[in-house]
Amino acid sequence: GTSMATPYVTGLAALLWSYAPSLSRDQVKETIQNTADDLGTPGWDQYFGWGRINAWKALSSVSLQTAPDQVTLLMDDQTGPVEGQIQLTTPTSNVITWTSGISPTVSWLSASMPASGTISAASSPIQVTVVATDSALTYDTYTTTLLITGTTASSVVIGPHATQVRLIYVSQLHRYYFPIMFKH
Repeated sequence: GTSMATPYVTGLAALLWSYAPSLSRDQVKETIQNTADDLGTPGWDQYFGWGRINAWKALSSVSLQTAPDQVTLLMDDQTGPVEGQIQLTTPTSNVITWTSGISPTVSWLSASMPASGTISAASSPIQVTVVATDSALTYDTYTTTLLITGTTASSVVIGPHATQVRLIYVSQLHRYYFPIMFKH
C-alpha cells in the first residue's frame, strides 16, 4: 500500500534533490513517474499507479559523474608544469552542458582541454586536464577544488560535483625505476 511506498518515494525525491538541487517539486515528481518501471497496463493504472520506482533510472536522468574524487600532483624545482586528469561521464541519454571552475580560485592551478562542453551517454568520456604551475610557491601542500556543474536542456542544474586537487611542492623528488623481470 501507499504507507509502505511513501518512504521509498520520499527517499528517492531527496536523492534527486541532492544530485540536482534546482529541480522543482513538479520536476522531481515527473522524473520519478517517467523513470518508474511500468507494471500492468501501460501508463497509470488503478492497481500499480505509475509502477515501481527505479532509483537508478531516476538518478541517471539528472547526473554527472567525475572520477577520481581526488587528484594529487607532485612537483619539485626541476619539474615544469604538472598535469592531472579528471574523467567526466553521464549515464543519461540527455545532453548535459557542463562547465568547470576552481574554488577557491588559486594562481597555481588551471583547468583546460576542455574547460566546458556537452556530454551524454552516447558521447565518449571527457578528460578534463588540470595543470599546476609553481607560480612563486613555497615548499608546502596546497589544496583547492575543481567544481563541475551541468545544465540539462530543460534548464535543470546538476551539481556542482567536486574533485579535490592537491599539489605537493617539494625541493626535490626522487624517482626510482624498477625493471620488470619475468621468469620462464
